[in-house]
Amino acid sequence: MNKGDKDGIESKHRSGTRSMGRRFILEQSVEALVYIAAFALDEGESIDALSKQGPAPAGAAAVRPPDEHGFLWIDRDGFAKAFAADADPVEARVMAAVQKPLSINSFIAKSGPPAWKHLPSWYMVATEDQMIPPQAEQFMAKRMGATVRKYLRVMQPWFLTLKRSRNSSR
Repeated sequence: MNKGDKDGIESKHRSGTRSMGRRFILEQSVEALVYIAAFALDEGESIDALSKQGPAPAGAAAVRPPDEHGFLWIDRDGFAKAFAADADPVEARVMAAVQKPLSINSFIAKSGPPAWKHLPSWYMVATEDQMIPPQAEQFMAKRMGATVRKYLRVMQPWFLTLKRSRNSSR
């Protein structure tokens, strides 16, 4: 959310962090941040370190060790349960087949100064997330002082859950 300029939006999502950086965000007059079932790291923190502060989420068992290029993939056979439980079987198989890998470096790299320390933030907690424990999502949201919205029975990818709930209410 910014003053009509889409280039300064910080995007955090489950397959890692895409961030234009705090300096860029502040220079682009971004007014707020929205995190949807995502990692919200503090300065000097890594996803790896944060992930070790509690029990591994159920979906972590489906993540294969890094390949020869240092990329992580979700096992195709476990993909639906770990990452797409709300998808129909065909959607889940397609998603597993076309998934994009995540570099192991994304997990071990330490975060720079987060923009959430300077901007109002909102955080959607997915209460049945299999990849980021909901307790960790709640911790990060509280730490950043975010306005929190909890969605019961929401899993990843969250947009499928919300799509299904809208369609079933018609």
